[in-house]
Amino acid sequence: MPWPQSSARRYRMAVSYAIDAGKPAAVKLDPELAELWATVQSDGYDLLACDAQGVTLAHQRTAWTYASKTGAITITAPTPPSGATVGVVYLYWGPSATVAVDPSTTVSGTTTPGYALPPATLPAAEVDVPPVASGNGYTSGIVVTIPVGSGRLVALPLPVSRADTPGQGGAELEDVAGLAVVVADGDGDSEPTTPANWWSDSNVRCAWAPSRGTVALVLVTPDEAQPATLRVRAYLKGPASGSLPSRTLAVYATVRGITPQE
Repeated sequence: MPWPQSSARRYRMAVSYAIDAGKPAAVKLDPELAELWATVQSDGYDLLACDAQGVTLAHQRTAWTYASKTGAITITAPTPPSGATVGVVYLYWGPSATVAVDPSTTVSGTTTPGYALPPATLPAAEVDVPPVASGNGYTSGIVVTIPVGSGRLVALPLPVSRADTPGQGGAELEDVAGLAVVVADGDGDSEPTTPANWWSDSNVRCAWAPSRGTVALVLVTPDEAQPATLRVRAYLKGPASGSLPSRTLAVYATVRGITPQE
């Protein structure tokens, strides 16, 4: 299962990073990650970085000041799924027994920024409703309205497979290994003309919490008063044993850029 089999942990968080030629992800661990600092070992030895299949990744603890709750780690990036532009790895901590040996090792190379999002109440438009029939196909059952020149977080829940009985700390049988975001024409009129301006890979996050599960979070910033389709492809991987096959999940939202009246 994705939770690391060799050494159980009770806590984890997802780390998102824009894929850049295999560069390792450098992640800041600031005081906002309150749950981590409340439950991690004071020396950080219990930190464990893994890919979506629970396979351990080399990591280097480049900064660590427990008293001020500040730190940083660099995580070796796994080979990304074909098609993904945003990678996702996982940081675990909180084993049943104290870890006495420091697992930190040198991780070389120029890094790319990684981002860990704590459990939070987000001012986001959550797209979690069934699609509805529209013309010859289907469209998202919700329309997210965003003023041109503004930005809104759109949260798309990702239903990963779960085990009936949690083990090794969690019930997830598969995890998100990568994401790919596209903004496309929403009504067949070849607009918006600049869809690439509506999002950036560096602003895509994958968040996980026991209460809400796994969510893809995209900052949408329309620059045209047009309807569009937001598509997120999530590349899921099951256990390293191969007992659950890898798969791709596509989720959609309809977004509409509007001209504000002032």
